[in-house]
Amino acid sequence: IVTIVFDTLDTYYTNRVLAGAVAAAHDHGVILDVRAFSSRRESASQSWVRRLVAEGHLALILVTMELSSSQVRAVRTLQLPVITIDPAQETPDGLLEISSANWNGGMAATQHLLALGHERIAFIAGPERSLPARERLLGFRSAMMDAGLEVDPALVLGDSYTYANGLRSGLKLLDLEPERRPTAVVCACDVSAIGVYEAARERGLSIPGDISVVGYDDTFLAECAAPPLTTIHQALETMGARAVEAALDLADESTGSRRTIGSVKIPTRLVERSSTAPPRG
Repeated sequence: IVTIVFDTLDTYYTNRVLAGAVAAAHDHGVILDVRAFSSRRESASQSWVRRLVAEGHLALILVTMELSSSQVRAVRTLQLPVITIDPAQETPDGLLEISSANWNGGMAATQHLLALGHERIAFIAGPERSLPARERLLGFRSAMMDAGLEVDPALVLGDSYTYANGLRSGLKLLDLEPERRPTAVVCACDVSAIGVYEAARERGLSIPGDISVVGYDDTFLAECAAPPLTTIHQALETMGARAVEAALDLADESTGSRRTIGSVKIPTRLVERSSTAPPRG
């Protein structure tokens, strides 16, 4: 049995990662134990980690979660293989991290807008505690720096992977004086980008005529949006499958083969649709 733990099962992201993990578990003939912790206090306990080992589970996969210091000590003592997918923290030594190339994705999204002629580009961020969110923001900043452009602090805001974050941040950006208002925005997720769509609608502005928008994830929302959303594609199912394969690899340590350790970055790519265009004027 391999255990995979989420902080929620209610998002497109988690459903796609889980789909990849389930397929890989089926292919390798292993049982996948799926759990979700809504409580930070419950998820941070080491008792459930110890129960996994007592019950003979082969490995633990954590999705967008972090290990408490006591849990890190426990998995090391118990020699339980742990794989983290898009961790919320820097991965402790000895654990495997699987994630998208988030810095590259943030960079590619911004470079796309720069190539169209945009200079005043905003960024709507995810949660600060999220390592992937921080990497996407760093990619944005790196692209702006490479282009010789300063980032206006007023154009970087937001704090979650939610529609409300996109709507709230989008309204703040669009309510800036015309000379400070951005002509384009990069969002840390597609859901927030849809919030920006609503903000533009409420302010009587068009996408991409008045403001270009780029998302991140390439969820079904990106295809269904009006106009269809330019976004960064993440191979979410591949991440789930790789995690299961790595779990089995690490659990087979008795063979003396520890082939998978450290950090695995899954490539991202820009999917250009209709929400971006050169700035007016």
